Amino acid sequence: MSGQMLRITPEREGRRRVVLKLEGRLVSLWTGILNAECSRHAADGREVILDLADVVFLDCDGASVLDRLRSQGVSLSRCPAFVKELIDETCKQSETDGQR
Repeated sequence: MSGQMLRITPEREGRRRVVLKLEGRLVSLWTGILNAECSRHAADGREVILDLADVVFLDCDGASVLDRLRSQGVSLSRCPAFVKELIDETCKQSETDGQR
């Protein structure tokens, strides 16, 4: 896989739920595609679960989209510590920016 790629693979798909496995780098270039893929499955009435075990890098836009998706009911599974930390930091920064 190329150094800038994000692979999104439906691992387990059913009527009520889908697990999307993310592999690679979740950067601003790919956030729209991830958002669209999650929206497509949610519009079909499925619970969406993102398997993040193989995410090796994410930027602030990637962290923001994960936080936004989570607030829309998407579950984050097998989330590496660095991903959790960056999401939390992005959320804190957003709250601080909103108070200014």
